[in-house]
Amino acid sequence: MSKKKRHGRRPAAASAKPRKQSIEFVARPFAGLPAEEDLVAMAQIIPAATATVRLTGEYGGKQIQLVTLLPEFVQGLKRSDGEVLVAMQTSMHSGDASRDVAAAALATLELPEGQALRTDGLPEPGPRLQDILDTSEAPVVSVRETFDFWIDPQAGAGDAQARQVIEEAIERAKEEIAPTRPVPGVEHAYWCRLGAKEFVRWVRGEDEDEFFNAFARIHAARESDLEEGRVSSAPSGPTAWPSRCGSSSPARRPTSSPAVAGHAVSAWRSHWPTPAP
Repeated sequence: MSKKKRHGRRPAAASAKPRKQSIEFVARPFAGLPAEEDLVAMAQIIPAATATVRLTGEYGGKQIQLVTLLPEFVQGLKRSDGEVLVAMQTSMHSGDASRDVAAAALATLELPEGQALRTDGLPEPGPRLQDILDTSEAPVVSVRETFDFWIDPQAGAGDAQARQVIEEAIERAKEEIAPTRPVPGVEHAYWCRLGAKEFVRWVRGEDEDEFFNAFARIHAARESDLEEGRVSSAPSGPTAWPSRCGSSSPARRPTSSPAVAGHAVSAWRSHWPTPAP
C-alpha cells in the first residue's frame, strides 16, 4: 500500500461522538399530574409564580419549588440553604416539557449550594415529572407580583450592598411583568392586563376539538358575549404547548379587576353545553 493511501485512511467510527437520542414531541406533557392545568399556566401564561412539589422516595423525597422563571433563564438554582428552585419557562425545549423540567430538577439537586444550573444541550430520554414527583400531593400555585422568590435569604445577609443590588434587579424585572391575578371562583383562569387591554386566560383540560366545537355552538347562538375574533387557543411553539394542553383566552370587554372577571367567566361558563360525543 502506498504511503499516500495509508495517510488517507481514517480510523473507523472510534473518534465519532455517539449520537444523542432525541425526545419525541409530547402534546400534553403534564397529563396525569395533579393540577395539570396550573402547571401549564405556569409554563405558559403566568409571569411570576411558585408551586411546592415533593419528590418520590426514589429521588430523595424532599420538597422543591417549581417556579415560572429564574434570572438569566437558568434552568435551576440551589440556594445557600439547600432549597432547590426549578424553572418552568426556559430557553431549552426538547419537545417534552415534563422531561425538560424533570431533568433540570435532578441536575439541580446535584449542584453545590449557591450554584445555578446552566445547560447547553437538550436532555436525552429519561425520567419525567410523572416519574419523580409524589402525585399524592397536588401542587398549589402561588401567583406573585414580583420575582421576590429569586432572593436567597442567606445570600448577601452580611453585605448590604449586595442585597441592594439583588433588590434593584427584582424591581427592574417587576416593570416587565404583565399584571396577572387568579380569577376568583374559577379554577385555572387568570385575569391579566397587556398594555391598555385586559384579558381572561382560561386553561382548559378538555380535548381541543370538543372544546372549540362546544364554543362554536355557544358563539353561533350569540350567547358567548365575547368580542369578535378574540378567542384563541395556545399556539404551538418553543415556549407554548398546543392547545390540547393550552389556554383559551376569551377576551371580554375591559373587566377592570379579577373579581369582575370572575363574574364574567362564571356567566360565560353557565352557557357551556355538554360536548357531543
